[in-house]
Amino acid sequence: MLGASAAPALAAAMGMGDEPPSTSSEVKGVVFRLLTTLPRAPGPVEGADECSHLTVKPTSEAGRLVADRGWAVTGEAKLGTALRAVSFAGGFEPGTSGTCLVNDGNVGVFDGSKLVALLYAEKGAKATLGRLEALEGGGVRVLDGDYLATPLGDIRSIDDYKFEFNPVAANDSVCGGRAKVPNINNMSIDKARAALRANGWVPVPSSEQDRADSRVADLVKLGVVEAEACSGTGLGYCSYNYRSEAGTLSVTTAGDNDYPSVTDYAVKCN
Repeated sequence: MLGASAAPALAAAMGMGDEPPSTSSEVKGVVFRLLTTLPRAPGPVEGADECSHLTVKPTSEAGRLVADRGWAVTGEAKLGTALRAVSFAGGFEPGTSGTCLVNDGNVGVFDGSKLVALLYAEKGAKATLGRLEALEGGGVRVLDGDYLATPLGDIRSIDDYKFEFNPVAANDSVCGGRAKVPNINNMSIDKARAALRANGWVPVPSSEQDRADSRVADLVKLGVVEAEACSGTGLGYCSYNYRSEAGTLSVTTAGDNDYPSVTDYAVKCN
């Protein structure tokens, strides 16, 4: 962590007068640290070819700086009104069904090309960092670096230079605030669909053709009429569809339990 004398210097460099930047993390095992120099990657990025679907081509000054330091960029997003968050990794380990373990994952917060803060997992911590996703309202969600990535926490900036990393929000505002999606991550699909219905998302029944799949048919018999498609191998992914006045919502689960657990969702606004 920067010392007491360093924080005012950083504030002055950013044109902030005497107001010092600050960071805090409420997620166990994850450190949020003020930092002005981006370390180089520990070595060549292993597994980058096999896990290229997790990397992105840098589009910003900050992203290009990260790539120039030898890291693999996994995501970029605007943070607050003037900053940018960039997620990056030092290596990958390919798994089954197109999954990859992310090694040496980090998220940097940048003001232009200047590094302001770095989010990373403590040595020996169970938590790992993977890629990031933009949230409505200027926040950033960080996914873990496990083979089957799930949300780890959210980065918010207050007055641009005060940063917080908190557990995943209970609800996400989507479609310009016209709808909300509850935090259904890791929730069994029967409980997830109940939470979605309580927030105005109506299940879209699948077709008879979709139900020719035995796994889909089993879910429909259990009352999950929106089950649309399931993979017969690997992690057993299944997809489901919902709608509201604001748009459509697709949900993905994994596993072979009667009610598999949610691993991801995506919203398409009207």
